[in-house]
Amino acid sequence: MLYTQGKTEITPAEAGYDASRLEALNTYFQRCIDDGVIHRAMYYLTRKGKVFAYNAVGRQAYNNDAPARPDSVRYIASKTKDFTATAILKLVEDGCTRIDVKVGDILQQFNTPLYNQITLYHLLTQTSGTHGDISCFETRIKPITGE
Repeated sequence: MLYTQGKTEITPAEAGYDASRLEALNTYFQRCIDDGVIHRAMYYLTRKGKVFAYNAVGRQAYNNDAPARPDSVRYIASKTKDFTATAILKLVEDGCTRIDVKVGDILQQFNTPLYNQITLYHLLTQTSGTHGDISCFETRIKPITGE
Protein backbone atom coordinates (compact mmCIF):
# COMPACT_ATOMS: atom_id res chain seq x y z
CA MET A 1 0.00 0.00 0.00
CA LEU A 2 1.32 3.44 -0.93
CA TYR A 3 0.62 5.50 2.17
CA THR A 4 2.00 8.87 3.28
CA GLN A 5 1.31 10.56 6.60
CA GLY A 6 1.30 14.34 6.87
CA LYS A 7 2.02 16.52 9.88
CA THR A 8 -0.37 16.18 12.81
CA GLU A 9 -0.73 18.06 16.08
CA ILE A 10 -2.06 15.28 18.31
CA THR A 11 -2.37 11.51 18.17
CA PRO A 12 -5.67 9.81 17.36
CA ALA A 13 -5.79 8.60 20.99
CA GLU A 14 -5.44 12.18 22.26
CA ALA A 15 -8.38 13.10 20.02
CA GLY A 16 -10.44 10.25 21.47
CA TYR A 17 -10.30 8.40 18.13
CA ASP A 18 -9.61 4.70 17.65
CA ALA A 19 -6.40 4.59 15.56
CA SER A 20 -7.34 1.19 14.14
CA ARG A 21 -10.14 2.96 12.21
CA LEU A 22 -7.49 4.89 10.26
CA GLU A 23 -5.97 1.60 9.14
CA ALA A 24 -9.45 0.42 8.12
CA LEU A 25 -9.91 3.66 6.15
CA ASN A 26 -6.52 3.26 4.44
CA THR A 27 -7.36 -0.35 3.56
CA TYR A 28 -10.73 0.71 2.15
CA PHE A 29 -9.14 3.42 0.00
CA GLN A 30 -6.49 0.98 -1.22
CA ARG A 31 -9.22 -1.48 -2.22
CA CYS A 32 -10.98 1.30 -4.16
CA ILE A 33 -7.68 2.12 -5.89
CA ASP A 34 -7.03 -1.55 -6.68
CA ASP A 35 -10.56 -1.86 -8.11
CA GLY A 36 -10.00 1.21 -10.31
CA VAL A 37 -12.76 3.23 -8.64
CA ILE A 38 -10.41 6.03 -7.56
CA HIS A 39 -6.80 6.96 -8.29
CA ARG A 40 -5.79 8.24 -4.84
CA ALA A 41 -7.33 9.51 -1.64
CA MET A 42 -6.38 12.13 0.91
CA TYR A 43 -8.03 12.91 4.21
CA TYR A 44 -7.65 15.42 7.02
CA LEU A 45 -9.29 14.75 10.38
CA THR A 46 -9.50 17.16 13.31
CA ARG A 47 -11.03 17.31 16.73
CA LYS A 48 -11.44 20.57 18.64
CA GLY A 49 -9.24 22.33 16.10
CA LYS A 50 -6.33 19.88 16.39
CA VAL A 51 -5.23 17.71 13.44
CA PHE A 52 -4.92 14.03 14.31
CA ALA A 53 -4.84 12.47 10.83
CA TYR A 54 -3.53 13.96 7.59
CA ASN A 55 -2.88 11.12 5.19
CA ALA A 56 -2.70 10.09 1.55
CA VAL A 57 -3.14 6.70 -0.09
CA GLY A 58 -2.15 5.91 -3.69
CA ARG A 59 0.15 7.32 -6.33
CA GLN A 60 1.04 10.93 -7.10
CA ALA A 61 -0.31 10.62 -10.67
CA TYR A 62 -1.18 8.05 -13.33
CA ASN A 63 2.29 8.32 -14.83
CA ASN A 64 4.16 8.79 -11.53
CA ASP A 65 4.64 5.88 -9.15
CA ALA A 66 5.75 8.13 -6.27
CA PRO A 67 3.37 7.98 -3.29
CA ALA A 68 0.66 10.65 -3.13
CA ARG A 69 1.34 13.36 -0.57
CA PRO A 70 -1.42 14.72 1.64
CA ASP A 71 -0.32 18.32 1.03
CA SER A 72 -0.28 18.11 -2.78
CA VAL A 73 -2.56 20.45 -4.69
CA ARG A 74 -5.11 18.48 -6.70
CA TYR A 75 -7.20 19.32 -9.73
CA ILE A 76 -10.74 18.84 -8.43
CA ALA A 77 -12.61 20.24 -11.42
CA SER A 78 -16.32 20.83 -10.93
CA LYS A 79 -16.45 19.89 -7.23
CA THR A 80 -15.71 23.53 -6.42
CA LYS A 81 -19.14 24.42 -7.78
CA ASP A 82 -20.81 22.64 -4.85
CA PHE A 83 -18.87 24.67 -2.30
CA THR A 84 -19.31 27.94 -4.18
CA ALA A 85 -23.06 27.42 -4.57
CA THR A 86 -23.40 26.61 -0.87
CA ALA A 87 -21.46 29.73 0.10
CA ILE A 88 -23.49 31.99 -2.21
CA LEU A 89 -26.81 30.54 -1.08
CA LYS A 90 -25.76 31.02 2.54
CA LEU A 91 -25.12 34.70 1.74
CA VAL A 92 -28.58 34.86 0.13
CA GLU A 93 -30.13 33.19 3.18
CA ASP A 94 -28.38 35.70 5.48
CA GLY A 95 -29.72 38.61 3.41
CA CYS A 96 -26.28 39.72 2.16
CA THR A 97 -27.15 39.33 -1.53
CA ARG A 98 -29.82 38.00 -3.90
CA ILE A 99 -29.51 35.49 -6.71
CA ASP A 100 -30.88 38.02 -9.21
CA VAL A 101 -27.93 40.37 -8.61
CA LYS A 102 -25.89 41.03 -11.75
CA VAL A 103 -22.37 39.66 -11.45
CA GLY A 104 -21.10 42.94 -12.92
CA ASP A 105 -22.33 44.71 -9.78
CA ILE A 106 -19.97 42.50 -7.76
CA LEU A 107 -17.05 41.95 -10.16
CA GLN A 108 -16.08 44.90 -12.34
CA GLN A 109 -14.67 42.52 -14.99
CA PHE A 110 -18.24 41.34 -15.70
CA ASN A 111 -19.57 44.88 -16.12
CA THR A 112 -19.19 44.86 -19.92
CA PRO A 113 -21.74 44.63 -22.72
CA LEU A 114 -20.90 40.96 -23.26
CA TYR A 115 -21.46 39.94 -19.62
CA ASN A 116 -23.57 42.63 -17.93
CA GLN A 117 -26.82 40.63 -18.00
CA ILE A 118 -25.35 37.59 -16.19
CA THR A 119 -26.73 37.13 -12.67
CA LEU A 120 -25.65 34.95 -9.77
CA TYR A 121 -28.56 32.68 -10.70
CA HIS A 122 -27.10 32.18 -14.17
CA LEU A 123 -23.73 31.22 -12.70
CA LEU A 124 -25.25 28.88 -10.13
CA THR A 125 -27.36 27.08 -12.74
CA GLN A 126 -24.67 27.21 -15.43
CA THR A 127 -26.99 29.08 -17.77
CA SER A 128 -24.88 32.21 -18.31
CA GLY A 129 -24.04 31.33 -21.90
CA THR A 130 -20.31 31.68 -21.27
CA HIS A 131 -17.89 28.93 -22.19
CA GLY A 132 -15.12 27.56 -19.99
CA ASP A 133 -11.51 28.30 -20.88
CA ILE A 134 -10.22 24.74 -21.23
CA SER A 135 -6.68 25.95 -21.82
CA CYS A 136 -6.40 27.89 -18.57
CA PHE A 137 -5.24 24.87 -16.52
CA GLU A 138 -2.52 22.43 -17.40
CA THR A 139 -3.99 18.95 -17.44
CA ARG A 140 -3.10 15.61 -18.94
CA ILE A 141 -6.78 14.80 -19.45
CA LYS A 142 -7.94 15.92 -22.85
CA PRO A 143 -11.41 17.48 -22.92
CA ILE A 144 -14.12 15.79 -24.95
CA THR A 145 -14.99 17.89 -27.95
CA GLY A 146 -17.59 17.55 -30.67
CA GLU A 147 -14.90 16.91 -33.29
